[in-house]
Amino acid sequence: MNFRTSPLDVWHGSEGTGLPSRGPFRRVYDELWSGLLTQAAEVEINLVTAVHAWLDLRVDLAREVRRRGRAIHLREIELDRECLKILTLHQPVASDFRRVVTVLKVNVHLERISELARHIAKRVRKLSRPTRLAGNLVEEMETLAQESLKQARSSLDALASLDVDQARAVSLSDRFLNARAKEMVRQVKDYARRDPERIDDWFRLANTARNFERIGDHAAMIAEWVIYLKEGALIRRVRT
Repeated sequence: MNFRTSPLDVWHGSEGTGLPSRGPFRRVYDELWSGLLTQAAEVEINLVTAVHAWLDLRVDLAREVRRRGRAIHLREIELDRECLKILTLHQPVASDFRRVVTVLKVNVHLERISELARHIAKRVRKLSRPTRLAGNLVEEMETLAQESLKQARSSLDALASLDVDQARAVSLSDRFLNARAKEMVRQVKDYARRDPERIDDWFRLANTARNFERIGDHAAMIAEWVIYLKEGALIRRVRT
């Protein structure tokens, strides 16, 4: 896979929301947004590491995902507290209110992406065997992993730059990732019927495919909150 040298490069210098912040509390809102972008950068790094660990069967990288995941979880709690504090003490309105709500919602989706990355990495040790996958499943799974990672990156880039067009593209493309993941699960079930002695391996593989699908779902929902932040419109997609 072709990983970015440093995912943090995308986020440096992207501390504003592109929205005016009125009143004496502008620094409070800017610091909150900066904290969210820091969280997004760490989640991207963790997801890249998890995908790399899974594809290359790197147990050392899997451990790194677990360590970083703990820090992400603590940051998620802190951001949540800051949002509730601002809503209680400052009672923001208009664009400031949308900004706080967006941070509150996106923060949840980021933590869930990190948790899914941890689940993917957790299976590395159990899949580290000579008979890991069969037939074309290796290539199919790598493609699914790459597309899931691409979806997440596009969503987080839209968040950092507040690019509504990119956010809409992410939201619309989620259905294609879902379809690929469902096809992957169908293939795994076929192999399980033919080789029931390895049912545990097939079960773990199917769950990993579903994890990649759910990462795409959370990426799409982050993109939808970007649209809300910029335009005030809530997107309600029919999820299949």
